[in-house]
Amino acid sequence: MRLCAAGLLGLTLTVSLGSVPAPVLWSSEGRWLAYTVAVRSEEQRLLAPGWLYDVKAGPEREQLGWSASISRPPALLYRLWTTRPDTGDSVLLEESRNPLTAPVWRTDGKALAFGRLVPDPDGRLRFEVVVQDSPESQRVLFKQGPLEADLRSADLPGLTLAWSSDGRYLAIPHFQRTLGIAIVRVDDGRVLKAIPDASLPSWSPDGTKLAFLRGADLKSLHSLDTNFGTPRHLADVGQVSQPPTWSRDKRSVLVVARRQSRPGAREPVGTVTVLFKVPIDGGVKEELTLPADPRVGDRPELGTSFSFAQDEDALFFSDDADGDQSIVCWFMPRGKVVHKKDNPIDFTVRLSALTVTPGGKTLAFRAGGPDFFAPPGLWDLPTGRFTPLTPDDSARLEWIATLVASARQLLLGGLPAVAGENGRSIERATSLPIPGEFAENLPLAARLRRLGRFGIALCDRPFLKAELKPEVRDQVDEARLYFEYLRGDYDAALLALEALEERATSPDHRLRLVSLRAQIFMGKGQVERVDRTIEFLRSLDRNAPRRIEFTPEGPRLTVEEAPNQGWSNYLALRAKEWAKSSGTRSGLNLDRLVPEAIDPIEFEAMPFARDNILELRQDDVPAVIDNAPGAAVERGNHGSRRLVPVAPGAERKVPPQPMKLRRVRRPSF
Repeated sequence: MRLCAAGLLGLTLTVSLGSVPAPVLWSSEGRWLAYTVAVRSEEQRLLAPGWLYDVKAGPEREQLGWSASISRPPALLYRLWTTRPDTGDSVLLEESRNPLTAPVWRTDGKALAFGRLVPDPDGRLRFEVVVQDSPESQRVLFKQGPLEADLRSADLPGLTLAWSSDGRYLAIPHFQRTLGIAIVRVDDGRVLKAIPDASLPSWSPDGTKLAFLRGADLKSLHSLDTNFGTPRHLADVGQVSQPPTWSRDKRSVLVVARRQSRPGAREPVGTVTVLFKVPIDGGVKEELTLPADPRVGDRPELGTSFSFAQDEDALFFSDDADGDQSIVCWFMPRGKVVHKKDNPIDFTVRLSALTVTPGGKTLAFRAGGPDFFAPPGLWDLPTGRFTPLTPDDSARLEWIATLVASARQLLLGGLPAVAGENGRSIERATSLPIPGEFAENLPLAARLRRLGRFGIALCDRPFLKAELKPEVRDQVDEARLYFEYLRGDYDAALLALEALEERATSPDHRLRLVSLRAQIFMGKGQVERVDRTIEFLRSLDRNAPRRIEFTPEGPRLTVEEAPNQGWSNYLALRAKEWAKSSGTRSGLNLDRLVPEAIDPIEFEAMPFARDNILELRQDDVPAVIDNAPGAAVERGNHGSRRLVPVAPGAERKVPPQPMKLRRVRRPSF
């Protein structure tokens, strides 16, 4: 039976996939990985410029995939990649301004098939299925359309194709009044069967049966023989976000789904995650409630992604727990035991599209939600090592944004609130913690250091483009400072901060960088520099702008308080506690500067330095002089100072000197 494409004209298509992840697929030998990514604009991909100085909750939930799909940033391009993880080599197979479906490998791993939307001259879209026989060779296998504009084309990367093991048939998306499946011959593109209201197809290992799902939120499992007759209903399963998996004996189908717990059953109250094993011959289905963390309420957008190892001895599934926590569970179905619960990046990063390599040693996934279509990452199961795949600059920027959003979400939820003496809330300079605010042995501190190590590896790699836009370069430099600070490399963080200071033009941003400089000095244990930097900030608070208010009692001069007014006092308090707990004030204090070692240029270059506010303080450093009678004078780079004569053999010290004020150059802005 050949379908008439003209019969689709005038139909209003309503295709809503819900939270369906775009699959990441390994080739049969496990050497190549094929995937589709959505490329967003550089302004929307990373956090907004100046995010380092913003201490309020921003788009972290959207970047991490915890918001509804309608809030995801729109894509400018869609790219189809194949990557060889062991070498990092990537091949771009297709790039389009219109969405692409997820690809599917032929069984021998020597060809790919995928779907794409192509505009017609009249502006309407048609759907095509393309077979990629080599990086340079494509052929259009199937065309359908033109399609109506009401199609939610942004969901297209979540649609899957299925290639039979003998290479003869392809199960492809078919657009009618509802989303369906069409089975076509690969040699001539002839349509053999159309199944309305169907999705997520999966061929059996011998290529004789096709399993698929029907329904919207609550799905049912069906099967079809290669005689292409009437499909058989196998079981009702619930919320499913991935195609079913066939057992090795080809007699049953495995599905991981979410459903409501049954009254009286020994299950957690609410929504539970269940492994279904459904026989093809119509036998009784088996159910196993998986040890997933319970969550409150029924949220259809929170799906479960799963993948079986090749011999079915291990099941990996991701579960969205309450509190925006994503957990990957390594479950052993035969023994019904949990081997491990973890997240290769951080529990704040939502994971989906899990796929285990045929060898069972590497788990591929996407970060950022089921329908975010972000670049994938790899989790080496024996070692636990995480590797982000970055085939181009846009993928690298996407990963940087994800890691920044994860760290910010941890910090904004874990940092203590700062309040002044009058109880007024004080705004932090940045979201980076002051040394000592988190104990080193806390899990939160370890998670932040881990994100810092992941992020700095991405920032330090050279970008493929010779030149980046200035706003993108600033955002990457902010991320480099952020990650260096989180992982505790304060020397590198200071260099990154100085690079930002050179381009900072906002007075508020430069003051916040001065505060962050004091925090870096604290991390380095340089007490003297900490004191001087904080004193500079406190002097600005003491000279805060004032305004005249006319009250019933007469005019009154009132200090005009800023949101971060009083932050320097809190910073000074934390610096004292940090110095006391770390013991940096005892011993030799090697970081302390003697007068001869002070470089005046260092203070003249201090941002926002004002006249007569920087104090050059004399250290109590023993002076070595000859035992000469009378007063002696020591001459140095900063003038002369009188030395008090003492008895022969006694220790000679410099008497206390008055504070000296030196005028410095005012910045030009």
